Amino acid sequence: MSVTVLRASSAVAPGLYSGAAWKALFAAPTVAASRESEATEAVVAAGVDVKVLGSVRDLDEGVWIENEGDDLGEAEILEASWGRRGSRVLDLVDTVDALHGAEKGCPWHKGQTHQTLSRFLLEETYETLEAIDGESAEDLEEELGDLLFQPILHARIAGEFDIDAVAAGIVDKIVRRHPHVFGDAEAEDLYENWDKIKGAEKSHRTSPADGVPKNLPALAYAQKILQRTDSEWAVSEHPENYGSAAMAEEVGEKLLELVDEARKGGVDAETALRQAVARRLE
Repeated sequence: MSVTVLRASSAVAPGLYSGAAWKALFAAPTVAASRESEATEAVVAAGVDVKVLGSVRDLDEGVWIENEGDDLGEAEILEASWGRRGSRVLDLVDTVDALHGAEKGCPWHKGQTHQTLSRFLLEETYETLEAIDGESAEDLEEELGDLLFQPILHARIAGEFDIDAVAAGIVDKIVRRHPHVFGDAEAEDLYENWDKIKGAEKSHRTSPADGVPKNLPALAYAQKILQRTDSEWAVSEHPENYGSAAMAEEVGEKLLELVDEARKGGVDAETALRQAVARRLE
């Protein structure tokens, strides 16, 4: 068997192949792929017939146009195009599209909604945090992949937007909030500009609790509210060891003591803290 596998980056438009790739396509006795795709359509539009075969092993001689998930064995790979850093994220988008395909898609995936997927988003977030605490680069890489999977799934099933709209929105927000990087503002004005820009974006908010998810754990909820009300609720200046490991250890011990005090007194610490924040907001 003499088969060359044509591998192209999903970051490059189908058909924008190198000269060597097109030369191989036009010279091949047979060109095949495991399924029809934008890549096969581009090749057919250029005048090259493409057969759909079950596996690369069904092709005795010629060029195989690679699709995600193909078992290529030991076939020779010809890089037809090269994508920029991040192009594999587009492969993930294509993979999610395949899971929702009309003919061969996954029944489980096609039956999901934002609501049924929501618990997985939370679970993957906690697993990612655990991997960060574990300080294993390998574990963190895997968990970040699982976490990245979630927004792409949600964007795929959304009727009102898609992943490009999601990406465009966050790019616009990042550029808008960092004029010291993407504009001519001074880096020393970072925090002042951030507050002004975000304040203008969220001018409709009237309470410190607006926009803070109420189902956050009580401690995270309290910390978020305190950040927004620092000027009116502040009780002291920053200590000398502000932000240090020693400060973190000291605060952790105090929190643990308070939780133990609540436990011994028959008080649910989570509820008590949430109610305390609610009283401050009244």
